Amino acid sequence: MDTSMNFIDAPIMDRGLGYAEACFETFRVINGQIFAWTAHMNRLTTGLEAFGLSLSAGQTHEIQEQCVARAATAGSDVLMRITVSGGSAEWGLMRKGDGLNVYMQAIPLVSAGSPLKSLSLRTWPFPLRSRQAKFVGDYGDTLRALQGMPDANVLFVSEGVLLGAATANILLYRRGQWWTPDGSGVLPGVLRGHLLESGFLRPAKCPLDWMHDAEAVLLSNCGMFLQPVRDLISDEKVIGMYDFNHEAIAELVSSLRGLPGVPVGLEE
Repeated sequence: MDTSMNFIDAPIMDRGLGYAEACFETFRVINGQIFAWTAHMNRLTTGLEAFGLSLSAGQTHEIQEQCVARAATAGSDVLMRITVSGGSAEWGLMRKGDGLNVYMQAIPLVSAGSPLKSLSLRTWPFPLRSRQAKFVGDYGDTLRALQGMPDANVLFVSEGVLLGAATANILLYRRGQWWTPDGSGVLPGVLRGHLLESGFLRPAKCPLDWMHDAEAVLLSNCGMFLQPVRDLISDEKVIGMYDFNHEAIAELVSSLRGLPGVPVGLEE
């Protein structure tokens, strides 16, 4: 089926679009509060610094105010994405943008509970590289790895080692301990970082074999927070089934209870 096209004259172009000179953050704004805002901004700042770009304390404060104000017009529980690019410029890789561009997208959420996820196993087809931040270019690689799949509920693996899902970190409980993949190719998620600091989660190079005997598996990010995984499928065969009511999940929930920007449904 043909895809519609728009032809646009572009004497100048946003450098995030032209050269992936951009980073983004995604989070919930719940009744004007954002979970782990400082951690989000630290990661965004780290990513922009890799391009030689910087955000001042005043600019990050202004971004926060704008996020809260924009969310307030959309609802009491809003999924917000902010993308910061190097600005707009004429053609040329080495040209400088005319100032940072900040794009804001707000999606109202309706609390209806998260359905269980069924993940499919997929091999990551590219060399692994460090992912200190949410670089737009990295997600271009993810789209290429998915090859047009309409469903992003995948678990990527590289040389027998777990990486994570397309848009979330993965947490697995086995032998009395919560684990999460670590190393090149793994995004340092903000929620993942909170759980690591809280002592409920341990980082490691997690072999794919661990998915065979894991008792419980969760996806984690600051949109869904913690979402149980029902099973893992490879070549249309179920290779792992998990307890989505496992008592160990309550350990992770307890470390989030009462914090700003945490959805009430997570505590139920």
